[in-house]
Amino acid sequence: MRKIISHHVQHITRDCGFRRKRFIQEYVCFFLLTLLVVAPALQGNGQSRPKFVKYCSLFDSTYDERTVSSIALMFYSTVGRVDGGDTFLYSPDCNGPDYFSIPSGNSKVWGKWQSFFDKLPPEKNLAIEIKFEGKPDVAIAGLFGSLDGWARAEIKFSKIVSIRDVTSSTNAVVPNHNAAKPNVERIEGLRNDLRNFLQTLYSPSNARQDMLNSLPDDFVFVDFTGKSFKRDQYLSLNAPWDTASAGLKESRMSSRLKSKTNYTMIWRGTFVLGFTSAPTKIYYCDVTFVLRDGKWTLRRAAMVHSASQK
Repeated sequence: MRKIISHHVQHITRDCGFRRKRFIQEYVCFFLLTLLVVAPALQGNGQSRPKFVKYCSLFDSTYDERTVSSIALMFYSTVGRVDGGDTFLYSPDCNGPDYFSIPSGNSKVWGKWQSFFDKLPPEKNLAIEIKFEGKPDVAIAGLFGSLDGWARAEIKFSKIVSIRDVTSSTNAVVPNHNAAKPNVERIEGLRNDLRNFLQTLYSPSNARQDMLNSLPDDFVFVDFTGKSFKRDQYLSLNAPWDTASAGLKESRMSSRLKSKTNYTMIWRGTFVLGFTSAPTKIYYCDVTFVLRDGKWTLRRAAMVHSASQK
């Protein structure tokens, strides 16, 4: 009987040990599986938090089109206007037109805070402190905002973290529109020179004096045949297209940025000419600017090809 009892005790002990070992193994496996599932999610949440960047640093190309978080003051007006009065961001630490930016975002981003805007006092220019997440887009060839544009950056909000009216507080700094704005002026100068030059193609020999002054001595013009003309030679030419024989009825001119680097950009000018006794013709001119001494300089212009419209 003692042997039988001893045998049963040993069997039960071995069975309990086996079950305990199996339980531990199953627990360890469950823990590891849980860790494999949860850890990436936790890590992903950590990575999804955008880096905080001071507002003034958002104009550095390092952060261009990267999602970051920041805080700024926002000029917001409830004064009724026909044009102008754009909402824009600014900061006391870089208060001037070169560091104004236009906030944008879809209705979902702004809609969450609609009740806040609805409660703002009417007919007031306000200073709003806003914490946000978004992507800055800093232009080197164009401007954002109403009319022809006036701000060199746009920030595409993905989230507004918090917002409050600080107009009456000591933190309410008024935007300084009169501060120096070399970056904005550089873009404005480029835009004016491009528009004026494209206008000269209608009659280079009749170019205005301000256009003559904007062409450098090493400027080169290339016609449809590939022949090159230096600055003074170009200014003695007629238009690169014949408008007299067919009778010019109407003309339209436009331009778009074709390519750019930090130091060079190429614009494509398009001319649509309508004639009374010939099909409408389309002409193209590629205009190259280079950055010299902090200013965009018109270096080269080349007629590319032409097309006809029936």
